[in-house]
Amino acid sequence: MQPLTGPDADTSLETLGAIERALGPYLRAARYGTVEGLRESWHQDARIVGWIDGSFAALDRDAFAGWVAQNGPSPDIAHRIVSIDLSGAAAALRVEFSNWLGFRFTDFFLLHRAGARWELMSKVYDSHGRSGRPGAPSKSCADGAGFDEAAAIQAVIDQYVEGARSGDVSRLRAIWFDHARITGWRGGELVDLDADAFCRRVVEAGGLPEVEARTVSIDRSGLAASARIELRGWGGGRFTDFLTLLNGPDGWRVSGKVFDAHDQR
Repeated sequence: MQPLTGPDADTSLETLGAIERALGPYLRAARYGTVEGLRESWHQDARIVGWIDGSFAALDRDAFAGWVAQNGPSPDIAHRIVSIDLSGAAAALRVEFSNWLGFRFTDFFLLHRAGARWELMSKVYDSHGRSGRPGAPSKSCADGAGFDEAAAIQAVIDQYVEGARSGDVSRLRAIWFDHARITGWRGGELVDLDADAFCRRVVEAGGLPEVEARTVSIDRSGLAASARIELRGWGGGRFTDFLTLLNGPDGWRVSGKVFDAHDQR
């Protein structure tokens, strides 16, 4: 597993253990086909969005649990946690699977901590055909389109930042899936908004012209990705944003965001 990244990462064994426990019901569901604890491990408005065998699927947590129960166990499944990126109460994970119903998958997760409990907020994924070794290069990642895809993802991030700066609601709203949630702690209070409410809040503030942004990382596998962005001047504070993104039927869109407000913990 790659080391934790970011100067504010909590690298304690307790934090790592809590994140792995949050992922536990998901891993058990994949292997045994059981949904015990699976719904409760997800945020109530979470979405599981991605591509399997060329078909797009967008499921809420109950529909995903039903899909697991319907398809049953994958006793030969193998998984590998490739990376964990942390900042305060926000985290992003990449997990590789092989032999889940005969397929190989890359999953990108966002998690948010409420008290001592980490909750799964978002997942985007892509399937890479029939199974191979977990983490092996996929055709879609080695097809020569990597620079184009990274540029397309960065264009979405740029639109996010420019939309926030200008307060242009149509520009800002266009980057989000309809189901997207924006979650994090600010000023000691939990912010948990859908995309429309988030955009309204930015517009009501008259835009955020002082925002400075830096894309720290973009991690992509096929049609799924995550990104880490550092922001200054957003309402006078400094933030880390983790995004999950998917190249869906209408192009790259943001499926979820968790954030850490560094100056207001």
